[in-house]
Amino acid sequence: MDAARQLAVARSRVAVPVLRDAATGRLGDDPDLRSSACLALAKATDDPADGALLLAIARDDKLPTMVREGAALALGCLRRTEPAARFDGVFLDRLRGQLFEVLDDAKAPRRVRCFAALSLGVLGDQPCRDGEPFAKDGRATTHGLWVRLRDDDVDPELAVAMLQALSLQPPAGVPGAVRDGLRACAATGRVGRHDRGVTLQAHALVALARLSGAEASGVSLALARGARERPEVRRSAILALGPMAPSLPPASRAAAISDLLAHVRRSEPDTAGFAAIAVGRLVAASYADPTDPRRTTSAAVGALADIAERGNGSVRPFAALAIGLAFRSPPDASACPVAEKDRADALAVLRSIVEQDRGDPEVRAAAAVGLGLARDESVVAVLGRLAARNDADDTVRAYACAALGLMQVRTPSVLGALRAALARRSADAVRREAGRALGLLRDTESLPLLVAEIRADLPDTTRARAAVALGGLRDVRAVDPLVALVTDRKASELARAVAVAALGLVVDPERIRSLSRLGTDVNYLALTDALAEALSIL
Repeated sequence: MDAARQLAVARSRVAVPVLRDAATGRLGDDPDLRSSACLALAKATDDPADGALLLAIARDDKLPTMVREGAALALGCLRRTEPAARFDGVFLDRLRGQLFEVLDDAKAPRRVRCFAALSLGVLGDQPCRDGEPFAKDGRATTHGLWVRLRDDDVDPELAVAMLQALSLQPPAGVPGAVRDGLRACAATGRVGRHDRGVTLQAHALVALARLSGAEASGVSLALARGARERPEVRRSAILALGPMAPSLPPASRAAAISDLLAHVRRSEPDTAGFAAIAVGRLVAASYADPTDPRRTTSAAVGALADIAERGNGSVRPFAALAIGLAFRSPPDASACPVAEKDRADALAVLRSIVEQDRGDPEVRAAAAVGLGLARDESVVAVLGRLAARNDADDTVRAYACAALGLMQVRTPSVLGALRAALARRSADAVRREAGRALGLLRDTESLPLLVAEIRADLPDTTRARAAVALGGLRDVRAVDPLVALVTDRKASELARAVAVAALGLVVDPERIRSLSRLGTDVNYLALTDALAEALSIL
């Protein structure tokens, strides 16, 4: 039996029954355990009855709020990418209607209602009922969300959650009137007659970019240039230019690069950082577009390298990361020799930053990650030595580990350095990033070490990274030790809850986690409480 089949059998016969027991409280009443189990069950199950079970938990006002929140957000994790694995449109449309009922329940805790809205968003690319025009391409969901967004008394946090959900619906099902309304909200913060405030306006800009692509560039460029715009709005306008970069005409792309470089040089650090990242994405799109004359591209790369080397201390890390994004997919030298030279010059700057022992640790760490994003294999040995050095700065060590994971180089020396960083009594940050890197590299030999990390008395973030790393391994051998920890009443409740989350990640059939749809290009400086919590969940 091949590995994929073994994991599928373990998912249905071992993991799902245990997760169902944990979600319903048969393994204990700890809210963390039950909430984690709801999310893990939704990732693993292929039984529509589990959807009904999770909905009942979300609606049960006798349960702790945390458990209800986990169940409400878990319903979005019933999303499946592979057509053969998807739930059918009749079931999903019924579920969407029930999620609207949770969203409309004024007696339910606010975050439960917000999570119900976010689940509607995560499910946005899933099937709808056949033969019903109003359901096609999510039209019914889009209509329901937009009507509620226009309500006079809509709660501001619910409004952001609904806007996020709306932005994840199929663009083909979003009518012109809704796009016009979104454009007005992005430009002014108003929905209909109501001023919804700066936070909703900031999220409307990203929503408009998701649904309209290059058509939204005019609004984004105007607000990015606006000297009097509020910082939250300007940052979101800058951020929105990133995802639309490939669809922009070369002239618009060049204009955006020039405008954003001015922000990198002169704006306050947060806005400058957002602008640097957007420049990196625009440069990457320019190199990938054979029709782009790239008149501003080489100069932009040179400017980013100069800022990374000697710019404002708070902006230098963003410039280093932007260089990594610009060269994440290295161009073919014969097809684009200019890009290859730009790449060589910029990465040489990042390598020199990493190798400066007395340099700013935050900048060195960002330069290491930039090199990892750009897959600069010439620096693998340097990063491996940094990861293994006990006398090196912990931040630099941690992100040297992260960079090695991003490069996807599975040499014995790299794996040995990462396992050593995980096995020693290293700083928590080092252990956290070493575990994640081992997961990215699919290092199955680290499995016992990662299970031990979850069981150990370590900070939540370190255990959580070990869980994510185990999920990255997707190794059936992780199932039994995790189940044993989940069902061990003598283990700490936190260890059991993290083990549940790890089990869900290991057996999750999705290669890219469904909840990651919520975090793409979101302005993290304008998050509401509910959205921040959703993005923090494994």
